[in-house]
Amino acid sequence: MPVSACSPGVRPEDGPCAASVISVLVIDDEHEAREIASALVEGGLKILEVTLRTKAALEVIKRMNVVKGAIVGAGTVTDTT
Repeated sequence: MPVSACSPGVRPEDGPCAASVISVLVIDDEHEAREIASALVEGGLKILEVTLRTKAALEVIKRMNVVKGAIVGAGTVTDTT
């Protein structure tokens, strides 16, 4: 059985269960990633989901992941039904 971020034994403060808001971001320019992540974390939004809709997405994730306090993930909706 897969373990999710909200499974028993996973500390809530270490995952998405710790947040009431998760930022979902589409970023085209990887050079803006660290500054955006820092601003969001400073504002109290620690959970950052980067959609995989742009060519820069994977580099954006790498750059955001070095921001202290940021919990960075990836995601894309592929089917709305």
